[in-house]
Amino acid sequence: MPRKKLFTIVHPYSNPDRDFSITINHPVWITDDILAAKRETKRVLLEMVDTYPKLILAYSGGTDSAFILCCIRDLINEKKISKDTIEIAQGVFTGDGIRLTMDTKRATSFARKLGFSPRIHEFDINERWLDIQQYYYDFCLSGPTSITDIGQTLWASDQDGHVVRTYGFTGPSSSFPALGNNYEDKCRVSLNNVIWDLPNNQVNVSTWDNKIFSSFLTPFSLNAVPVDMSPFIEAKKYQSTNPTNSQFREDGLKLVEKYLYKWIIYFNCYPELMEVLGKFSTWDWTVWHHHSDKFMKGEFMEKFITETQMAERRYADIKLPDGRNFTKKDLVNYEKYC
Repeated sequence: MPRKKLFTIVHPYSNPDRDFSITINHPVWITDDILAAKRETKRVLLEMVDTYPKLILAYSGGTDSAFILCCIRDLINEKKISKDTIEIAQGVFTGDGIRLTMDTKRATSFARKLGFSPRIHEFDINERWLDIQQYYYDFCLSGPTSITDIGQTLWASDQDGHVVRTYGFTGPSSSFPALGNNYEDKCRVSLNNVIWDLPNNQVNVSTWDNKIFSSFLTPFSLNAVPVDMSPFIEAKKYQSTNPTNSQFREDGLKLVEKYLYKWIIYFNCYPELMEVLGKFSTWDWTVWHHHSDKFMKGEFMEKFITETQMAERRYADIKLPDGRNFTKKDLVNYEKYC
């Protein structure tokens, strides 16, 4: 009997009214065991091995894919899988041959320290630009990160097996699983954060079932309050460039705030992941724009970039099967922690 997915997602492309909805089908809960995510990820990888004839890890060198790589290393050492059970493929993005992935060498170095020699698969976004545009319109996507999200998906489609990814519901303005205290009444997720659920060859580790999903719902992610950014705002009035007498900047602090709940888990499970902290973008748009005047269709591509950046993100509130909004109070053991 096929397992019922954790989330049922209705995508805009699939219905005439262009509706977008998400229903959570199973209960989820708060996990206070910081090592649970490692155990659950390893379990899910083994279940994926039993489910799909060929698995390929989409490895970028960021903490998400590096965490999975560490889990694969453990499974090999525990003799639960062999070294060739899950192929490691490292994505490198280029534009007319110009490398846009700035941390490629570090990513490869980290993988080799774990005992892997990842296969490098380059994806030239300029050569595939029309494919990216077509995907954007075919699947009714929108928002500033669309081009990058589609590029990663098309990179995966080039592989000859099912591609292991880890997509959480933690993109810009999404509020789950980092529920925080600002979302008492609902949890919303952006359309681009569920691109893995479109018809493609990607399999998402983090939403495989409610056990692994819950392993990332920690008391910290539930109860952490937003960073008070008022000193940064005040400092701007006086044109201060170093308001905290440190090297922290407002944008960097916001990034830490967004991902800290996950990093706490990762670094407790595998301290060596500190080596790849500070992931660069999948591709560096600054580098792309610097060379765009040399690209044959640079002006044409710039127009599409502007279109996606101006488009509003689409969101859906997560619903329970009975149609009510899912809130953090619907977590099984909510009262124990709040």
